[in-house]
Amino acid sequence: MHTESTSGQDVDINLAPIIDCLTVIVTFLLASSSFLAIGVLDAGIAAGVPAPNTAPPSVIVTVELKDAQTMVVKVEGKESRKTEIPSKDGTWDQERLTQELTGLKARFSDLSGLTLAAEETVTYEDVVRNMDTVRKTIPAVLLGGF
Repeated sequence: MHTESTSGQDVDINLAPIIDCLTVIVTFLLASSSFLAIGVLDAGIAAGVPAPNTAPPSVIVTVELKDAQTMVVKVEGKESRKTEIPSKDGTWDQERLTQELTGLKARFSDLSGLTLAAEETVTYEDVVRNMDTVRKTIPAVLLGGF
């Protein structure tokens, strides 16, 4: 870029340092920004399941999918307990999970949703398969802990 100074001589402006500085700033901003942070994702909305009522439930249930196809059902509220469901023949014991959730649903009639969480090593296919199993008993499933 050429500009003319007040004395009538052409002066070259070096834009390379300015462009280098802007490149570093943009790179830093992109690397340090957090585009998406989700703690809990409501998976029931996409499936057309209506949102549960606004009254707080008597218990909060969380199903955690762990390594080696084990599950942990955590109950907090009026009743507090933790039940571990080990794998059955090297696969997820979905029958026992259904029995556990059916028992909770029978004891707590206001139980209409739960949170499903999984460790990083659990595959997406296993999360979806277990979510489908849970929805047969409790229709509203929140995905959390990912």
